[in-house]
Amino acid sequence: MTQGTRSARFTCIAAATILLLSACSGGDDAGSDEPDEPDATETTGATSEPGERDDSDDESTSTTAAADDQTDPADEPDEPVEVPTVSELTTCGAADHPCTWAEATTEALEATFAIGEAAQASYGGGADLFTVADEIAGNDDIAGVLVSGDAIWFRVDGGIGAWFFGDGALGTRSTRSAAPARSGTAAVTRPIPRDVVGDDHETKRALVLSPYQFDFAETDEGAAVAALYEGARGYEGNVEYYENTATETGVGLSSFEGWDAYDVVHVSTHGQQICDESGCVTSLLVDSDVTMQVLVLDENGGATVGFNRNGADRLVDNSFLAEQYPDGLPDTVVLSACETGRGEDLTNAFGDGVVFSWTEAVDSAFAQASSLALHSTLIETGSTTERAHSVVGDADLVTYDDVADPDTPDEPGEILVLGSDGRFHYVTGADVGGSEATSDGNGPEIEALDRPDTPEEGGEITVTLVRRGGGSGDLRVREVAWIDHPQDGGEMQPGAEVRVDIRDDADYMPVALRVEGLDPGTEADTTLRLEVDGIEVDTWSASEGNPTGKWGEWLIEDDVRLLNRIEEDDEVEMKLTIELPESGQSIDEIAPVKLTCLTGVWRLRSQAFLDEIIRVAGQGQGVQMTHRSGEYTVTLRPDGTYTGRRNQWQIGMTTPQGTLVTTIDSTDPGTWSSSGNQLTISDPGSPATVTIQLEVGGQLQNLPFGAGNQTVGSEAIAGTGTFTCEDQVLTTTYEGVTATLDFVGPAE
Repeated sequence: MTQGTRSARFTCIAAATILLLSACSGGDDAGSDEPDEPDATETTGATSEPGERDDSDDESTSTTAAADDQTDPADEPDEPVEVPTVSELTTCGAADHPCTWAEATTEALEATFAIGEAAQASYGGGADLFTVADEIAGNDDIAGVLVSGDAIWFRVDGGIGAWFFGDGALGTRSTRSAAPARSGTAAVTRPIPRDVVGDDHETKRALVLSPYQFDFAETDEGAAVAALYEGARGYEGNVEYYENTATETGVGLSSFEGWDAYDVVHVSTHGQQICDESGCVTSLLVDSDVTMQVLVLDENGGATVGFNRNGADRLVDNSFLAEQYPDGLPDTVVLSACETGRGEDLTNAFGDGVVFSWTEAVDSAFAQASSLALHSTLIETGSTTERAHSVVGDADLVTYDDVADPDTPDEPGEILVLGSDGRFHYVTGADVGGSEATSDGNGPEIEALDRPDTPEEGGEITVTLVRRGGGSGDLRVREVAWIDHPQDGGEMQPGAEVRVDIRDDADYMPVALRVEGLDPGTEADTTLRLEVDGIEVDTWSASEGNPTGKWGEWLIEDDVRLLNRIEEDDEVEMKLTIELPESGQSIDEIAPVKLTCLTGVWRLRSQAFLDEIIRVAGQGQGVQMTHRSGEYTVTLRPDGTYTGRRNQWQIGMTTPQGTLVTTIDSTDPGTWSSSGNQLTISDPGSPATVTIQLEVGGQLQNLPFGAGNQTVGSEAIAGTGTFTCEDQVLTTTYEGVTATLDFVGPAE
């Protein structure tokens, strides 16, 4: 896009728990999540049914509502003019109004293309959109016409609705790149709907579609959104991105199916919406250069055509979405782009899903920045869609003022509707489409709408990114529950080893549990539940933990009592379920996790052990034993092998006759086993290098016998005794002697 080019497009994002629809229409409050509802005096009903329009040449019934062709109220017909609603005009299923082109007559399809191509010629020749609408309305085959903003919706007898888009609806497209050659498209199919938080919490799926990448070029955010999700928790390897470039076609009608299998769907495309009080008709553009043959061959139905000054595009509307997703998209957020946020028809089609959409035509670069900010917030912090929307607003990316196209036929939010008198009308008051009779019995007040004056510049409009839906709660694009490793830190991984405490009363497991994305003040309403092998072992409120310093993140660190005594190297499944304050759950589940107490390298507390030896041997003998240096370590391996190692382990024995200092080096292999709180070590002993010296005047002197180092047999700590293992301290008792050892690290 060149500087100053206003590319109005609508961008859809979706999540099978999140789809995002970025649409257009406009609230005046820059901070509002919802657009202001159009005044009832600015809304109008819809067009006449076939045969009800007066096609005579009399000037009073001319279809042109030009400013110089005013209608005196006295000339109005005695019978009230029938002006059907948008809902009445667009509801298909009648004999003369099929739901798909495959059900329509060939003549209706040919007439639609003939009318659309004539509109192209007229608009390209300089006619404004209102004039084009007049010309369409004057065609004998027309069953109804709606005009709103920069778009015309029309339908011929026996056909389905089609569109004509002015430049303001879809951006300035006269300089766009050539459409890519049609070369087949990627079908998007998945078997099972999934929740963003809840079902299939370990694996998320995202779908990103850029059917007009060739048009938006560097302002198309599809590739960047796909990259964000590829790096998000649970999405790696499960992000599908399809685009239509200048040379390749990857997006087609089938790409708009199967969205209920994804957690996130983002669609960057063009769109348009026309609404009255009865509902809306919405278009989402699928691909370009559509032909009559392509429409007839659309087996799934619901696709139709939108003409513009340069060609024809295939599009789907809200009826297509309702047909594809009859049960809605309950866990989906949709972000599209232009003018799909005026009404709630898309929200209804997506069930309890969250829909982001623009209320007016949005600049392509602005929509790109908003989309990336929105997705980044959802991914990086785990925030709700509501909070992400407010972040985008705080960044001044949710609302901005723009200048309407001066050629627009009416004010934003107004609809011109072809009445049974052959004129375009709007309805005043709350009565729409002749649904209520007035006190005079003549039906609702119907007025002719003159063509408004065209100023040199259009009026100012407010473009707003609105957020709707969400059912009874809110949505997040990823899980926010985390089980961390209580000893090593970081996220717990399958196969990790956790050191538990084996105490006299029970076995206890240390835990570190983390939750993200909590709005300040909601931590007390956030409950964490931990299960071990399917048994709930404890619950907490997030407020019982500590904030980590990252926005919205809290950490619980605690010991939980296991209901059953464990055996060494037992493998368990851990499941953390977080009951979120906005309703719904987030889950983290890790398996297997190995529970261990004894395996590893342990260092003997030498002085305490020597004190125990003296105590058991008996006191009052005037003998003292002091640990001078070196260490005694014990290695208990998962395979049941054992090694006791004395490394320059030096002991001083003080007697009334003097101090003897013994230094021992040895490596003693063996085996070990445990049962309950019983530990058995089998160590046959091995040769040890022993040096015995006499301390004289603070100096060590070799004794005359043995001439220094000696190799002798030794016995290591062996036998069966009781033990406890707590806070990475191992305490064993054997034949009345207690040995205390500190955990050094994992076994080699």
